[in-house]
Amino acid sequence: MHLRILSSSRQAMRAALIAGFVAIAFAMGEFLALMLLSFSSIVMADTIHSILDALMSFVTAFSIYIAVRGRRSPRFPWGLYKAESLVAMFIAVITLLFMLETVYSGVTHPSKTPHYAIPLFILGFAASYTMYRYEARWAESSMSSSLRADALHARSDALLTLAALAGVSIETITSSIAPQIAVLLLIAGYIVRDAYHILRESILSLLDAMPPRDKVLELASLAEKYSGLRVSRIMLKRAGSFITGVIVLEADPGLTLGEIQRIVGTTRRMIYREKPEVVNLIIAVKPRKAESLEEVASIARSRGGVYVVRR
Repeated sequence: MHLRILSSSRQAMRAALIAGFVAIAFAMGEFLALMLLSFSSIVMADTIHSILDALMSFVTAFSIYIAVRGRRSPRFPWGLYKAESLVAMFIAVITLLFMLETVYSGVTHPSKTPHYAIPLFILGFAASYTMYRYEARWAESSMSSSLRADALHARSDALLTLAALAGVSIETITSSIAPQIAVLLLIAGYIVRDAYHILRESILSLLDAMPPRDKVLELASLAEKYSGLRVSRIMLKRAGSFITGVIVLEADPGLTLGEIQRIVGTTRRMIYREKPEVVNLIIAVKPRKAESLEEVASIARSRGGVYVVRR
């Protein structure tokens, strides 16, 4: 990986960690308010949402750490890229269970939202928007797709907090329970959407599913661009937030072993530089079949009149 990107990746990891700790601190503040002041289903739902936000930020930091360190061992020769999928899947399930219980309690036993929820949501909006700007800055310089996704998620959190703030304000003015239930269901739906995304990506990673088609086509295009050869076959799979696999290129049978090694090394290095999320990429080269007798003769002349035809 290029030194500039590597340095920015460390800053990106720090940004993700800061975002995670900010989310945890905010969740702890909400929990203390619930314990010391009064209970609110909306605040409880937002507390669970903050914990899920922290999970996503910490998983992002973990994925960047793995990319920067790239540690392997005899027992794990391909690295621990899927560890984040296991952790994320487990915590997402626990979060969903807590959220379902909170929604059930809030709908069956609604209570008036306390006034302290309004300053809490204002503070939450400020924190989410600040983290969005901070993460987006380092995501751009580090080329980290996972941090970019976390930054966009923080921006969505800020918009969600504004919606919750509007609902609580309407409830305060009208003294109606309906806005409270609407806000509770809105936050719950947002958590379910996030948890579904985390679970889906984790399961696909653990099952070695192929990345999205646009990613596959993009890597195939980069391989052809930097090698000057045609891609014969591409077999990629997910590994946590990363992509790994094999790309098979077709080369002129007249190329020497040294030329092939140089092409493979350059191609892999350039792909790593442009796509930091690609790891453990194997590039294989197979001889392209001669299409005519004239081509066979041309190859034979380049080899001093000798050409072996494999059937």
